[in-house]
Amino acid sequence: MVSAFPRPVTLLPNWPLQPRAADGRPLRGLPLAPAAERRYVGQTQSSMPIDERWAKLTDADWDILVKAWLRQISGSGSEDAAEIEQSVVLMNFTASPESQWNFLVKAVTHAQSEEELAHIAAGPLEHLLGKHGAAMIDRVEALAATDEKFARMLTGTWRHVMSDSVWQRVQAIQARVQNPLRSRY
Repeated sequence: MVSAFPRPVTLLPNWPLQPRAADGRPLRGLPLAPAAERRYVGQTQSSMPIDERWAKLTDADWDILVKAWLRQISGSGSEDAAEIEQSVVLMNFTASPESQWNFLVKAVTHAQSEEELAHIAAGPLEHLLGKHGAAMIDRVEALAATDEKFARMLTGTWRHVMSDSVWQRVQAIQARVQNPLRSRY
């Protein structure tokens, strides 16, 4: 199994992954920044620290993770489903908004079914806009204006913990989509 996930040993000592980059090099054992230097997601110190190793992944590493996750959604993956799903969930909490955006855009690009688009909307998109909506909504609107598939994916998202203003802007995009997703998670 090749995984693009950097293992945050000090955060989750029992994490089951044995991650490797696209070129096969092990990614485990990379130290986190000292606690005093960690940046936190959101407004509270109770949020998980950003693991800067996500920013070091190559495009090929991101493609491996995205494609493995989409295979799991479609039921055609040979990788351990729990491992891939946990990697994506942890990425939502420990990667910077930039890294999450990179994952999101790649996932929509590689998605081949309505079910995959609905999972992207219900997972990575809802989390990104819930935690970083004010900083990311302009990008979402700009891409939705030029990418029909991305805009269609947005019709599968729920409010989750988005602010009123971000949610209103998402709803405005959703209202413009001619062929919304039939399924939502």
